[in-house]
Amino acid sequence: MSERAPAPAPWEFDPTSALIGAVAAFVLVGLIYYFRDTLRQSRETITTQVSQVSQQLQANAEERYRELVNAIYGGKTEVPIEAHVRYRDGRTGTIKTTISIKSVEGVD
Repeated sequence: MSERAPAPAPWEFDPTSALIGAVAAFVLVGLIYYFRDTLRQSRETITTQVSQVSQQLQANAEERYRELVNAIYGGKTEVPIEAHVRYRDGRTGTIKTTISIKSVEGVD
């Protein structure tokens, strides 16, 4: 049989650790207050950049899937697709295929 692990020591308040933690918290708050304008400007810059990237991704998705969505809602059964790909080694290529569109019964 395996032996049971000894019970952990009971928790005791450690004033030194509490003091170190409090000092670290005050230093952190002081640094944030001191650099608040720089942090605010950085946040605004990052927010603007993220917003721009999001808009570009949305526009790219709309452009990329426009043909497929139009075919689905247009009642077509097939749609030719051409996709440009970039391989890991840096080469680029084009893949051409036809996608079949199937309807599922019972779904409006």
